[in-house]
Amino acid sequence: MKRKRSFSVKKGRKNKFGIKKGLGIKKLTRKDKETLEEYGTLNPTELEESESDETEGGFSKKLVGLLQVNKKQKIDEVMKENVEIDKVESKIDDVEINLKNEEHFENQQTLNGKVSMIEQKRWNIINYENSVLNIVSQYTLINNEEKNDHNESDMTNLNSLKIRPKLLETWKKINDNTFTELQWHLFQQFNKYRDVLYTNKNVKDSHQIKCVYALHALNHIFKNRVLKNNEKLNNAHAAGRDIDEIRDQGFTRPKVLILLPFRNSAMDLVEILIKLSGTDQQENRKRFFDSFGITPEQEKIDPKKPADFLATFKGNIDDMFRIGIKFTRKSMKFYAEFYNADIIIASPLGLRMVIGAEGDKKREFDFLSSIEVMIVDQCDTLLMQNWDYVEHIFSHMNLIPQKSHDCDFSRVKDWYLDGRAKYLRQTIVFSDYLTPEINAYSSVSDVTRARTYFLNGKKDYLLYTERFHFFRRNHIKGIHHIIFYALPDHAHFYSELLNFIQLSPSNKTSAIENSNEMISISVLFSKFDQLRLERVIGTSKFCKMLQGEKKIYTFSN
Repeated sequence: MKRKRSFSVKKGRKNKFGIKKGLGIKKLTRKDKETLEEYGTLNPTELEESESDETEGGFSKKLVGLLQVNKKQKIDEVMKENVEIDKVESKIDDVEINLKNEEHFENQQTLNGKVSMIEQKRWNIINYENSVLNIVSQYTLINNEEKNDHNESDMTNLNSLKIRPKLLETWKKINDNTFTELQWHLFQQFNKYRDVLYTNKNVKDSHQIKCVYALHALNHIFKNRVLKNNEKLNNAHAAGRDIDEIRDQGFTRPKVLILLPFRNSAMDLVEILIKLSGTDQQENRKRFFDSFGITPEQEKIDPKKPADFLATFKGNIDDMFRIGIKFTRKSMKFYAEFYNADIIIASPLGLRMVIGAEGDKKREFDFLSSIEVMIVDQCDTLLMQNWDYVEHIFSHMNLIPQKSHDCDFSRVKDWYLDGRAKYLRQTIVFSDYLTPEINAYSSVSDVTRARTYFLNGKKDYLLYTERFHFFRRNHIKGIHHIIFYALPDHAHFYSELLNFIQLSPSNKTSAIENSNEMISISVLFSKFDQLRLERVIGTSKFCKMLQGEKKIYTFSN
């Protein structure tokens, strides 16, 4: 018999999946397939089998049995085995999520108070030493009731972590130990939804750190699935009874954003996600690995290079990429449309091209409106690319969407509607070292205070960077001595800074023009500063200074 790729069904109403029963022939659309996958009733492999099965009347017995499910019949009667597992997990999640919402979010007055304290930067800073994390600085809001639980905890007590049982099983399979000490201490912080800045990363720890934040990302997504609430609403509607308001969603579906510098890093992470998720099928898997991997013949890296170089540049080092990943009960889909994805993995450049800039005709950033967990890995590498792109992405996070994108606003969480999602987003950052760019800039109030203290003599020293001068060009008053640890890259900054020197705020005469005032300008330089030095003092003097035997050179008016 001829193989058929479409389905003829008896005339009647649309069934629960919206597939019309008519006299004609209808092929399942991609949306229909995704709906079936989403409900866990048919996976892609079964779908292909059902399309090719020859049955009486030209359609699959398996599919007909599925389409004839009564509307009032619960999904757990169709997929009993899967739902029995999910029932146990759902009980755990319902208790955890409800308690968390009641404690932190449902009390609007408490939330308002915490937001106000954040805006005023009213923090308690507790420094303590951890056997694994070394020196830890913990920031908590003043009068915060959260316990400062920095005591060592029992690594065998996995129940306290509230990981989905199915996810915990796969974690044990892929990890040599249940948790390494570093993974344990980091995951404890992740699991409490604290912001984490970890700047002690190295090549040796890179893989285990990727594993543990992948675990946290998947655990967050699986715990916050809304299918069980969809079922509650459908059952209530079918029974004609009212149900309490359910607010369990954001404006859009994506919940986790992960920024990485190169495609090789993204491929390493995706391999971990595949193993951890325990999915049977990965749609578009070959396309992903063809795009993000390279063949051995294409690998041109010198194996004699240092370990950190090999770890960073081995494989595909294209820095222009973005990919959405969608999870269902049994499958994982690569290249999902962003608005249908659960996780977005991207490079700053790749995402920057989508976000665009003000004035661009085509801009898209509504998919960032409901991100609840943001992970930025390999910050030290991102700094060598273009850190402005990272800042640009942060400035477009958790904004009110410009379009509705089929959002059911009756189920959107209150703090999204109030524009406060940015205060509840968890941000996790990893780097090999700490820099001012990662550690953020001084606030306007901090800068004003420092300048005032310096002018009035309360502080004798002011630390000032070329980057700050580049962006601000503030006139710093009260300077009598300047020490350049290194000359500025911009030669004209040297004269600009020298012109800041003056006697006092009330005296408009420059200290340089007044011989009675004791001032000094000192510059440290080495042979590695040749280009900077030449730009400031000129080629002839520069050559004499480098070739001379003196250690100190003096210039005077």
